[in-house]
Amino acid sequence: MGGASARAAYEDRYHRQFERDLKDFGSTDRGRIVAQLEAFMIDWRGDVSFAELKRRWDYKQVGRVKGQAVMQIRVARDYRAAVMPVSSTDPRLWFLHVYRRQTTNQEEIERAKIRALSILEQEEI
Repeated sequence: MGGASARAAYEDRYHRQFERDLKDFGSTDRGRIVAQLEAFMIDWRGDVSFAELKRRWDYKQVGRVKGQAVMQIRVARDYRAAVMPVSSTDPRLWFLHVYRRQTTNQEEIERAKIRALSILEQEEI
């Protein structure tokens, strides 16, 4: 399965899962999360320098899967979204998981890494 096929499989399966994750939150929080993720995407895709991106957003790498970074972004104050860049030359992100902030969120991060691994394995087929 090539990159386009993996992307289609992701859209069908993992994006729906991300949408289900969002449904776990109230409509106000859900709206804030989506709006902030859209704003992050505009900055990520734009010509915003790494330093400026770090000033505007609270995000960090929380793991690696097959050499790809898995990042966590703070959204809507009490939530985090796990994302993974599609590739170093592609400005898109895979949206892996969204969850309420807790002390470590290790279980949620592991869930995001499992989703990332599945996506990357599909790209290799």
